[in-house]
Amino acid sequence: MPATLYNLVNRQHPSIPTTPPEEPAVPEAKVEDVVEIAAIPVSESSSSFETVEESSAPASVKEVSAPELTVSYPSWDAAWSKSQLLAVAQSLNLQVTSISTKAEIISALTIATKS
Repeated sequence: MPATLYNLVNRQHPSIPTTPPEEPAVPEAKVEDVVEIAAIPVSESSSSFETVEESSAPASVKEVSAPELTVSYPSWDAAWSKSQLLAVAQSLNLQVTSISTKAEIISALTIATKS
């Protein structure tokens, strides 16, 4: 395609070398532009903040330990049928399916409910 057709659609012809767009120059800071801020002296007596001591906490606050967590699992018996064991295993979100054998389901339940 001729270069004039590329100009019609505001594109550059591949045969014309591209030049990267120039980045705008960042003006350098002048020494005159820097503003100094005078330090304000602070005396200890004029401080508006009060220090709080640890002993000022109310005496009625007591540390309470977290209650022990007890997890209860559904009871199951290895003598149950495979479908009963599968239902219990799936209620515990274990990775067993109906394809799993009864022994695999019992093994998964034993590991999961071991306390």
